[in-house]
Amino acid sequence: MRTLYVDTETSGVAQGPGGLVEIAVVDENGSVLFEQLVNPMHPINPFCVRIHGITDEMVAQAPTWDEIRPELTALLEGSHFVAHNVKFDRGVVGEAGDGILETTCTVELCRRKLGYPLKLALAAERALHVASGPWHRAAADALACRSVHVWLSGLPDLAPEERRALQAARKREKHAARAALKEIDPRLAKVREQKCPMPLRHGQPWTEEMDVRLGQMWREGREVLDILELFLRTPRSIFARLEHLGLIPPEHNPYGSRPG
Repeated sequence: MRTLYVDTETSGVAQGPGGLVEIAVVDENGSVLFEQLVNPMHPINPFCVRIHGITDEMVAQAPTWDEIRPELTALLEGSHFVAHNVKFDRGVVGEAGDGILETTCTVELCRRKLGYPLKLALAAERALHVASGPWHRAAADALACRSVHVWLSGLPDLAPEERRALQAARKREKHAARAALKEIDPRLAKVREQKCPMPLRHGQPWTEEMDVRLGQMWREGREVLDILELFLRTPRSIFARLEHLGLIPPEHNPYGSRPG
């Protein structure tokens, strides 16, 4: 059974194969067997464009799902399918993966071997992987997943008591980190979802006028809930924009890319 490492990037509009905008398949030796932009036949959500950088123009002349499905189906037939959050990527390939014999999730492997999940970039860093391209592009992420899988496969599974102890220690670390951020600025904390207004503008482009207003409100010391009421976006989006504008450093972003 051949082990294949798969990563998919999606439009954020449709689920399953209908949302696919890029896919890559890498073998055990690190060879890229399949790498393809895919035209989803609908506009890509701007929020997703900001994550993976794949635009409508880039996929306009790319093949559709129906055109790549036969080759992908044959490639995945009888394989061991490995991905970072395998449930998501397996769902994206849909019926093309009906012949997959086994799946492995490297996020779950992190839990088994380390006691906690890690984002792909952080896990790859631990695995001493050198990125082959920008993160959130299919081939670069599939290659990183391979390195993470090889690294984690060489580690022993943690005993239940070891896992509980590590989880408790990380919980204490997270609590201490949150307390430290609140000491710097009480607004540097995650906002409870129940308190947030509906993010009606989620995914819409930011304008220069919006950036100016956001910066003004932040410097004035306005509460995050006031900012959410005005911009109608998610707290994650607001803090990402604050970081992008240099109003807070990355390490002060409560929604930033930290382990776990």
